[in-house]
Amino acid sequence: MKISRRDFLRMAAYSAAAAGITQFDMDKLNQALAAPGGTGKPPVLWFEGLGDQGCIVSTANYFNGTAGIESVLLNNIELRYNQVLMGAAGQLAIDQANAVYNGAPATPTTLPPSYILILTGAMSNLNGYCILGQDNTQQLEMIDYFSKLGARAKWVIFAGSCACFGGVNMIGGNQIQNVPEATLPNHTGGPAFGGYAVTRNQGYRPARSVFIPGCPVHPDWLILTIVHILTNNALPPRDGYGRPISILGSPTLFNATIHSQCPRKPQHDAGQFAVSVGDPVNCLVKVGCRGKDTYADCPSRGWNSTGTGGNGKWCNAPGINHLCIGCSQPMFPAVPFNRQIDNITP
Repeated sequence: MKISRRDFLRMAAYSAAAAGITQFDMDKLNQALAAPGGTGKPPVLWFEGLGDQGCIVSTANYFNGTAGIESVLLNNIELRYNQVLMGAAGQLAIDQANAVYNGAPATPTTLPPSYILILTGAMSNLNGYCILGQDNTQQLEMIDYFSKLGARAKWVIFAGSCACFGGVNMIGGNQIQNVPEATLPNHTGGPAFGGYAVTRNQGYRPARSVFIPGCPVHPDWLILTIVHILTNNALPPRDGYGRPISILGSPTLFNATIHSQCPRKPQHDAGQFAVSVGDPVNCLVKVGCRGKDTYADCPSRGWNSTGTGGNGKWCNAPGINHLCIGCSQPMFPAVPFNRQIDNITP
């Protein structure tokens, strides 16, 4: 089904309000989408690497009460490849991606004919661990094909913790393309360091890349990044880890950690700490909460359009009673959580 430009702009405005995007920006977006020969509907190639497809599923379930993610996918970008959301499969699907690549200039210029490339899930540097399929008779390893496409992409979005920093795929010493915890994003072809082999991702271009972690990535964060790209023909300002400063960077637009926005901060300041996960009242820092080290707008944004200053649905919200596991941080999940920690500093 087709969704109107009006629906997309309404959805974008809903998400943008919490991130400080002005009406002027929204007007520019409208003009960019409507202008003949302008931004138009840029081709998007979206690949899934090692992971559980949670980021795609979360985004596909996006709904803000007025319009859903289909408004973006069908009306305002040309989603030419996504193995979960597209109808084609096998060679027909790969042909779609190849057509976009072959139609783009070797040196990216504008959208279109250049395209946006998205990765959710990590990329393995080992043969046979992340295979897209076959292109005619050639087996396509994710890392090699993504590297090829990255060289001609105008912008590259790494969405979700796995794509950005390795995520759960880093547990247990897995040899993957991402780098160890708490290091800057390094998706380039070399040099080898930290015991990891030189990656085959020769197409990585830091100046064209933005990292939007989260487990899963919040649909708003991804949509707002796409809106910024379409509005400004540029990536949003990024911090040292490549994250959008206005949403996830250190400091964020709100200059706030999860901890500083948490409704349990008064209990923390009073020395009232939980001894088990699920405590409905006390601060959860001693059982592994990473809110003091995590920059994100979860408490004010919430999930499924419920953000109301800590009263919406997010990990530590009243009635949810979980802890912040720091999924927007580079060290996630190589930290202990969900258990008593004796040597933590409150």
